[in-house]
Formats: sequence, structure tokens, C-alpha cells
Amino acid sequence: MKEKWERDFIVSGGSMAPRKPSVGMHPTWFQLPHLFVAIATAAFATIPLLPFSARFSLRTLLITMTAIAVGLWFIVWMAQG
Repeated sequence: MKEKWERDFIVSGGSMAPRKPSVGMHPTWFQLPHLFVAIATAAFATIPLLPFSARFSLRTLLITMTAIAVGLWFIVWMAQG
């Protein structure tokens, strides 16, 4: 098993050079499996087919808006690294 410094660096011509990220990839990007994206899309596509009441209480609205705000904050927090 290689040491951490051996995994983080490559040896070329006797000198140590940091490993570069993949071409076109920003180092803070993350990857998702295609199956996860497909399942999430299918789940969101079925939401309009579910029966629901056209009336929402103020409490439901506030809880939903809070959940959306926390989700967006988490995405921004993860993107900043």
C-alpha cells in the first residue's frame, strides 16, 4: 500500500509534481451516479400525479419554505468548499 504522499504526488524525472485535476473539471465539483439522477428525476416527475388538497395552511407553507431555504443553503455551502 502506498504512502499518502505517494498517492498525492507523482514522480517524474526525479522531481515531485502535484497531481493535476482532470481536464475541464473544477476541483470542488462532485460527481453523482447516473442512476441516482434518473431515480430523483422520476420521483420529482410523479409528484404532480399524486392527489393533494388545493388548500395549504400557513404552517405548511412556512415549513416548506424553511426546508427549501435550508436545502439551498446546504448546496451553496457545499459549493464553496
